[in-house]
Amino acid sequence: TEYVDTTPQQQVDLQNFFQLKYELLNDPKLTKEEKATLRKGLATKFLATLNDGQVEKLKTNPELYKKLTN
Repeated sequence: TEYVDTTPQQQVDLQNFFQLKYELLNDPKLTKEEKATLRKGLATKFLATLNDGQVEKLKTNPELYKKLTN
């Protein structure tokens, strides 16, 4: 939220999202393939949390974009 301005509701949603992402991707029962598939779905969910302007702003920083969507 330092790079892209977010609403208070988006901040709550993103905090919950990243907590869930962390928990899911650290599940030892998942295979690498399952985690790769999960990452794709999570990236879509993450981007859906932002509006078009926020996504475009995020894309201007490729390193941060990749870090947040992978």
